[in-house]
Amino acid sequence: FWPGPLTMIVKKNAKVYAAGSVVVLGKLEGEVYAGEPDDNNATIVACKFLAKRASIGGVSREVNVKYRGIRGMKNANEPIVVKLLHGYFHAEPLSGGLATQDE
Repeated sequence: FWPGPLTMIVKKNAKVYAAGSVVVLGKLEGEVYAGEPDDNNATIVACKFLAKRASIGGVSREVNVKYRGIRGMKNANEPIVVKLLHGYFHAEPLSGGLATQDE
């Protein structure tokens, strides 16, 4: 468990826990827990988001990101941001501005 925002490169199928936002420089696989235990404003950013489970501020979901379904996504190699808005996970390309939106 890391007590604040966290930027890292992780091994395959790692479990990542942070009190703040999580930024992964590379593939994010396995599980990611950002904003633990109750920071709903935390974000998850990854160059390639392949996590099986994600949690933001204690709201946890199984994740199945289909890159073709992400608004504004040009290809699967684009970094994406995942944020909790109104109780739901939202994902879009990092260039789309979601990272700067508040709930």
